[in-house]
Amino acid sequence: MKDVEEKLELWRQTLESTGFKLSRTKTEYLKCDFSESWAVEGDMLLNGQSVLRKYSFRYLGSMLQSDGGIEEDISHRAKSAWGKWRLASGFLSDRKVPLKLKGNFYKSAIRPSMLYSAECWAMNNRDTLKLQSTEMRMLRWACGHTRLFWGKN
Repeated sequence: MKDVEEKLELWRQTLESTGFKLSRTKTEYLKCDFSESWAVEGDMLLNGQSVLRKYSFRYLGSMLQSDGGIEEDISHRAKSAWGKWRLASGFLSDRKVPLKLKGNFYKSAIRPSMLYSAECWAMNNRDTLKLQSTEMRMLRWACGHTRLFWGKN
């Protein structure tokens, strides 16, 4: 932990020597708890002040977590796909649009937003099931097979 604090202090001094300032209130760190052998208690200090520890962190569209979990990231990706779905809901819910065209649009616009950075995930069965159920709900909706009844068809 002292090595990290020394590097952080060196980084702060280097930035300030070139005219930049490191905001101590906005600086945060994420410590990954992959093994208990590196369990060091105490706060990380920067110029005598405590640095806030985070347990999850958004980086390049993915949610990194200190315990290595990805559940929150999968929920975020599913919400992102639903956001793309809502943008195109008029087109995807239109019964006059052929199913093949809807399927091609889904494969090229919505599925990539849901699976962005999925090659980095270590998924378990629950995570896979969550993504599959999200995908099936969208496809059922596009085909007109919804569980909700709003009136005449």
